[in-house]
Amino acid sequence: MQWFIERGFLSSDINSLPDPLKALYNPQRNSKILLQGHRITQVMADLSILQITDLHILPELDETFLGINTEYYFSAVLDLALAENPHFDFILLTGDLTQDPCAASYRRILDRLAAANTPCICLPGNHDD
Repeated sequence: MQWFIERGFLSSDINSLPDPLKALYNPQRNSKILLQGHRITQVMADLSILQITDLHILPELDETFLGINTEYYFSAVLDLALAENPHFDFILLTGDLTQDPCAASYRRILDRLAAANTPCICLPGNHDD
């Protein structure tokens, strides 16, 4: 979690999320809510959200998880979604963001998100630090 805070993510709570996201939050998981950039305070009439879940990004760029290059598919999904709709209001990444948490994995996720130039919300999972 410290890694996210050092990079501008703010620890928050469910009350800071728009109603559509509050409805998605599962309190039994007790997931942390981290917001990057500005705090979302207003629900938009037509909120356009890109949600990608369970990235399981690995420490090394070309590593595979159960034979799957998770980073390749994260990039492919993000690229395809942005090609079809380049104006999402925000991107919601839900855990597990990494399989084995390390700075290199989170840095590559952050770099890909920064290139999208869209506000992001990351909800780490049980594999995340």
